[in-house]
Amino acid sequence: MILIVDDEIIFAEKLKKELIKYYQNENIIIMSEFDYDFFDKNDIDILFLDIELSSNESGIDIARRC
Repeated sequence: MILIVDDEIIFAEKLKKELIKYYQNENIIIMSEFDYDFFDKNDIDILFLDIELSSNESGIDIARRC
């Protein structure tokens, strides 16, 4: 299962449309907010999680630290 968690539903639906091209046999779910109970009870293979960053930080900065 692929899970997309994003409060921008239009963006999430665009992402899902692109993912379907490559993962036709996968169940792709969109949620507008993170649901811990759903996450605990399901096997998530790929997670796209929208997070709030400070104005002076980017996702690339976080990836460099990992």
